[in-house]
Amino acid sequence: MNNKIKLLDSSTINKIAAGEVVERPAAVVKELVENSLDASAGRIIVEIVNSGKEYIRITDDGHGIDPQDVESAFLRHATSKISEVEDLEKINSLGFRGEALASIVAVSKLDIITKTAYCQTGLKLSYEFGRLKSKDEVAAAEGTTIIVKDIFQNVPARKKFLKSDRAELVSISDIIDKIAIGHSNVKFEYTSNGKRMLSTPGDGKMLSAIRAVHGKDVMSSLIELEHECPGCTVSGYISSNSAYRSSRSCQYFFVNGRSVRSDMLSDCIQTAYRELLPIGKHAMCFINIDIRPDMVDVNIHPTKLEVKFTNEESLSACLKEGIGRALKGKELIPKYKTPAPTVVASTSFGIMPSEEPIDIESYVQSMQTSDMFSGEARREANDEAHVKTKKETVVREDFGPINKIAEQAYDFKSSDRVIKKPEHEPKPAYHTCTSERKSCNEIKELISIGVFLNTYVVAQRGTSLFLIDQHAAHERILYEKYMSQFESHAVSSQVLLEPIILELSNSDMIMMEENIECFAGFGFEAESFGSNAIIIRAVPNIFGKPESEKFALELIESIGAISSSYELKRAEIAQVACKAAVKANDRLDSVAVARLLEELSLCENPYTCPHGRPVIVEISKREIEKMFKRIV
Repeated sequence: MNNKIKLLDSSTINKIAAGEVVERPAAVVKELVENSLDASAGRIIVEIVNSGKEYIRITDDGHGIDPQDVESAFLRHATSKISEVEDLEKINSLGFRGEALASIVAVSKLDIITKTAYCQTGLKLSYEFGRLKSKDEVAAAEGTTIIVKDIFQNVPARKKFLKSDRAELVSISDIIDKIAIGHSNVKFEYTSNGKRMLSTPGDGKMLSAIRAVHGKDVMSSLIELEHECPGCTVSGYISSNSAYRSSRSCQYFFVNGRSVRSDMLSDCIQTAYRELLPIGKHAMCFINIDIRPDMVDVNIHPTKLEVKFTNEESLSACLKEGIGRALKGKELIPKYKTPAPTVVASTSFGIMPSEEPIDIESYVQSMQTSDMFSGEARREANDEAHVKTKKETVVREDFGPINKIAEQAYDFKSSDRVIKKPEHEPKPAYHTCTSERKSCNEIKELISIGVFLNTYVVAQRGTSLFLIDQHAAHERILYEKYMSQFESHAVSSQVLLEPIILELSNSDMIMMEENIECFAGFGFEAESFGSNAIIIRAVPNIFGKPESEKFALELIESIGAISSSYELKRAEIAQVACKAAVKANDRLDSVAVARLLEELSLCENPYTCPHGRPVIVEISKREIEKMFKRIV
């Protein structure tokens, strides 16, 4: 009878073990770059072809590997970084298990060229799926070069689970971005298929590395963080309350130079910013924690991405205190930037400072000379208008007059150019008011009698009193207008006199290029502008430039998920409608109020804002009489 339990051969063992450390090309890049950092490299060059599936080359100027140790370096659990288990409590290197090279060589074709300072020549070894094929002396500079080809070719089961080229490239870029920021003293050069993806100066300044990865806009929004507690020092940069993301994708944590994931650290950031950011938004942070090695366990995850702290409460308190001190005394009121002079008025309704009402009629007249057309036609240059009082006080935001739905066909008079309209006008996604819809009539029959606290429109109908939240009402109006245009693929856009240039990280740029059609569907006209930037030449007309720029940044951040989810698209539109809508305490004159109610009556759902808050509340005569004890 044959034995059911068998001892696996070394080749099979190595392939299985490799799956724990090297699950994708990005893991190869991570392990090899970390080896270069442990070798005290001052410059690291990363080159990949076909998202690392065909070719990965890592070159460094570190101290190299001694000739007598090169072959040993590819044996499992062979390492120069620890010699006994107690060393784990004082580990300062990024690698320590001695598994990475053995795992990589087991599932790929690998060449290594290495030279130390005292050797006259370098040494080149060539492996093919774990077997040494050749060993030669070669001319080489000090340092190490490792070339990995045809990864997982001998493990088809593993290879078929690799993701798309784009997904693998994003993963590699994300890892290199993190390591480059965490090791700003090292000069990184990263190329994909010959295209330069990243180049950092290696000047030892984290801010320089952040700019190289994320651009100057992110860099300029950051606040320096420096705080010391017993046993650890927290340093780096955090964002102000006016700069945030829709996800935690721009939260970087480094523990003794190691890039890590930590829900505990992310929760600390969320708590520290709890009352400073909108709900669902996340601060950006680039935080390095220098902590005594015996206070952190780095040996709890196969890829060493997660760590465990011996005293989480103490570290959490230290981080929160540091963030609090960094934010304290800083000017957290978002700065209003005076926009460029306008050419044409925009398409919402006017808001004014409380000193003096706006002359709405002048805006109506200006609207009759503006050019606005369907997104399917060529767009005319059209920048947002900004209102000033007689004292030249700049208004917080400009929304122009509310226009009737009939005007949404964008068939305004006066234009020196003949605009060809689409052959088939898209039908709106919402229904216009008819006698069959009582809900529309309920709003249309309201008679405005004033505004309370510059926030609630007071109206009456019959024997009932109504309060309408002007912000929620305008939010609903903007949302349904935009959704109507979006669903009919006819989002009206305005060409900017001064295009917006956004610098992006490698990951965001890759996602953007893959989803440019989805981005265009929201009303943006954009294209690549250099290696890691896009230029936006047109924005959705309904929201205007300031909110559109914020909208664009949020879309780019989550464009991959949004492109395949209608609900996420709807949520993004609801969010930007909320930001663009009139706010509480924005004073509206009687004409603007009348148009607000008229536009609201045309909405499919005039009763709640897109987030579910009530737009209108009715107080009946009976309830009022109960308040005054006229009836019991």
